[in-house]
Amino acid sequence: MLAADKTSPPVAEIPEGAVPRPAKLTDLLGISDLLLEHGKIRLRVSSWSMYPTLRPGDLIQALPTLASQIRLGEPVLFHSCGQLVCHRLVGRYQEGGRTRLVTKGDRMPRSDEPIDALQVLGRVVAIERNGRFFRPDEGGSLPAERFLGRFLLRMHSKMRGIRFRMGRLLRGAFG
Repeated sequence: MLAADKTSPPVAEIPEGAVPRPAKLTDLLGISDLLLEHGKIRLRVSSWSMYPTLRPGDLIQALPTLASQIRLGEPVLFHSCGQLVCHRLVGRYQEGGRTRLVTKGDRMPRSDEPIDALQVLGRVVAIERNGRFFRPDEGGSLPAERFLGRFLLRMHSKMRGIRFRMGRLLRGAFG
């Protein structure tokens, strides 16, 4: 879920340290108007569903975009069930003459329910974290974080191999 950023044109004032509330449907109309009027909008991330690309507290910048112009793999900003959501586009299909989009949060185990193309507000073009800017395809992480992630993944794989070999060895010794 996302909340309006304090530096954006006024939508909702969020006091420092307060937990952002989910956007309401009436707010969504205002956000949509601001996006079309100003050509971009900045929103503060308030959930972990797109981790590690997006983290709570990150600011995202979205540009108004037609659903047909969003490529698979790009983070898309849309409204669903009265909430503002930013998830990655993972599929697109036609149903009854309408375009349906399938999205998924990076951290989520399953895809979201398909949405109508008309629910799309735009696509995410920039992420700001701790004063540093990233493109969404960079994963929103620093080079050191990417290195550490790859290192930990390699170590995890090696430990699984050692554990597997130890299990086989112990089963052979006691079985």
